[in-house]
Amino acid sequence: MGRRRPHVARTVIALAALGLAWVLLLTAVGWFVRQPGVRGWVAARLSAQLTVALRQPVDVADLDITLYPPRLTLRDVRLGAMADPLVHVGLVEVGLGRVLVAEREVVINQLRLKGVRVRAERLPSFGTGQG
Repeated sequence: MGRRRPHVARTVIALAALGLAWVLLLTAVGWFVRQPGVRGWVAARLSAQLTVALRQPVDVADLDITLYPPRLTLRDVRLGAMADPLVHVGLVEVGLGRVLVAEREVVINQLRLKGVRVRAERLPSFGTGQG
């Protein structure tokens, strides 16, 4: 009976090895992105990109990347002058959906802000006031 279907056993072994390799790869990547040097580098790059996009100084103190479910957690985010920022957010959690590399698009499924402080000298005007 063992000789009649040797290709089935080889296929099962190959699929098990492929699954194990995939788990090891995800574990290695997860370990790599949790290293303090990598996290600091990614936080600096993200701060620079956000500064250019928002035309305001942005500082991200720390971040954490989770592969499954895909999530980006930013800590101590400041928008504006670092001494007295316009906006300070203690924790930003971004749940990612699809990532379309060719279109340079990331779909955000969830956004959670915790510890938001906004500095405003005056309230913004939303109209002319001529009812």
